[in-house]
Amino acid sequence: MSKRGITRTDKFPNFMAGKVQQTSADTATTAAFSTPIPRLQTKGGKATVMELLWIEAHVDTTLNAPAEFVRVHWYGGATSTTTADLLPNNPRVITMFEKEMQMLTSGGSILESPTKSNLTSKDGYGYLFAGDIINVLVASGSTGIANAVYFRIYYRFVDIPITEFVGLVQSQQQGTS
Repeated sequence: MSKRGITRTDKFPNFMAGKVQQTSADTATTAAFSTPIPRLQTKGGKATVMELLWIEAHVDTTLNAPAEFVRVHWYGGATSTTTADLLPNNPRVITMFEKEMQMLTSGGSILESPTKSNLTSKDGYGYLFAGDIINVLVASGSTGIANAVYFRIYYRFVDIPITEFVGLVQSQQQGTS
C-alpha cells in the first residue's frame, strides 16, 4: 500500500491488444476498445482501475516523401475524429506519437517501428485509467494508403480510494479547448 491508499492487486503486467485500420488513405480513423476493468463492488471504499505501464505499437507503413506523416493517439472519453482536440494539454489523452518524413535522400524511407511509450514514473508507478473505453485514433497525411496500427497496452489492476476514482473518471471524460 502506498501513501495515497493505492493497493496493487496484480503483481505482473497483463496486456490488451488491438488493431486500427484507416477507412481510407490519409484520413482520421478512430476505434474504441473496451477495457477489462472489473466493475464489482470492492471492499473498504475502493474501486479497481487500470495502472497503464507502457504501450507498444507497430505502424504498418513506410514514409517515402517529404510531408508524409502518421499520428496515433490513445485517449479516453468521447470518440474524436480529429487530432486537433487531442493535444497534450487534454486530460483525456493517455499518450500519442507522430512519425513524419522530414528529409528525403535517394531511395530513402523511414518509419521507426515498433514504438514504445513508457507511462511509468521513475518509481515504477503507471498512469491510472478509470474509463470503460480506450480510443485509438490513427491519422495520416500524404501517404496515399490506408495505414494500420497494431498495439499492445500493458497494465496492472490497482485498487484506489473511491474519491480518487471519481476524480479520475471526471477528468478523463472531459476535454479541454
